[in-house]
Amino acid sequence: MSETKTLPWTGGVVGYGGIADLSVDLFTPRMPGSYQGNFMLLAPDGTYFGLGVENKAFWVRIVINVPNSPPAVPPNVSPLQGGVLYCGYTDTLDWDIPYDDKGVSEYEVMLEKLSDSCSSGCSVFGSSSIVVPGDQLDVTNYLQCGVPYRWSVRARDNEGAWSDWSDWTEFRVDYVIR
Repeated sequence: MSETKTLPWTGGVVGYGGIADLSVDLFTPRMPGSYQGNFMLLAPDGTYFGLGVENKAFWVRIVINVPNSPPAVPPNVSPLQGGVLYCGYTDTLDWDIPYDDKGVSEYEVMLEKLSDSCSSGCSVFGSSSIVVPGDQLDVTNYLQCGVPYRWSVRARDNEGAWSDWSDWTEFRVDYVIR
């Protein structure tokens, strides 16, 4: 939009106070930012003229926004791969808050029971996952003693972009020996 260019008018004569429709093909810049193109008309005698008694240029402003990148994948903190949780205690899944320049608004968690009847895992939630606002989830009421599980988490930023899922982390729930 920084190129100076004169385009010919082929629409005939337009007298003082007259109206004409003009169109110009513009191409958006490749880089993010705000851009403005200023335009004036050129009379046959070489005089530039614009709008109103001040003879101001008319313009077009284009804003190219940076596309929103999804958050980083939240790292699983607890339980870790091969970890053990115990029946009768408060059990939580815990992950680190990933960086995102727009801020993270919520997380989606998958928690699956591993058993012979579920070849790839059976969700312990009513659906395949659950959305939570914080960076941990109390799963005490979802776990059964003596059963292996796996879990994964992903984050959504304040503009709605989802991260990839974290790697599956497997753990088991054991009875407490007293």
